[in-house]
Amino acid sequence: MGYYLWLEADKAGWKLDQTNVQRGIAAAQRRNTLVVVESALSDISDRDREFLDAMAAQDGPSAAGQIGAILKAKPNVVSKYRNRLIDAGLIESAGYGKVDFAIPGLRRYLRE
Repeated sequence: MGYYLWLEADKAGWKLDQTNVQRGIAAAQRRNTLVVVESALSDISDRDREFLDAMAAQDGPSAAGQIGAILKAKPNVVSKYRNRLIDAGLIESAGYGKVDFAIPGLRRYLRE
């Protein structure tokens, strides 16, 4: 993000205002989406994507039971995909029986 704020400062004669900061943040988020999020999603299976979409439909950490209900999947299937996505670095444990997104902006990207 610092790089994009630096670019905005350069354009604005080194005097940042709220508009410059917002533009810098937006540029950094676009870059994060292109480089990190799309790359991370490029080689996942359709079922992995369904799991992530089920998580994205919820606000905050997702319970395994909620994901299973959405996917109509048994606990062992939910566990399998949970572990795969944790190993891939896309999600992380968020307490007993819960997971959350590990990559900033991933939930927002999946909702769009």
